[in-house]
Amino acid sequence: MKSLENIKSKFRFGPYNKRRAYLNIRKSHSNFFMTLTDCIGRVIICKTAALVTGKLERRRRRKAPQTIEYMIASLEKYFTLYNIWGIKLVLHIRPGQYVANISKSLLSRKIFLLNIFNRRKLPYSFTRGRRKKY
Repeated sequence: MKSLENIKSKFRFGPYNKRRAYLNIRKSHSNFFMTLTDCIGRVIICKTAALVTGKLERRRRRKAPQTIEYMIASLEKYFTLYNIWGIKLVLHIRPGQYVANISKSLLSRKIFLLNIFNRRKLPYSFTRGRRKKY
């Protein structure tokens, strides 16, 4: 079995005083995904709302603000293990109330939100945007 130091040296986070990582956010029709990666893009851990809350929970419950807080709480042990103090947020969804909930739950754990990137896919035609559903 690998030692903890050998596993920790596999990932790159920058110098000790500037330890930062990326948090990728995706959403499907019935689930919510958070992937924690290092600066190079290696995946540390991937959490889903169904995994955190339980597979039998309803879809509406999986997208609730409390679920986002539970997901950040489940990632907290990785923040302390790798001494991460800054997060760069990569959104693969439309920015909305999710960003506010994520930033509040990160700040309550003394982890700072450094940047927010939006990586949404453009529609095929490029002439008009997607129809927004509210």
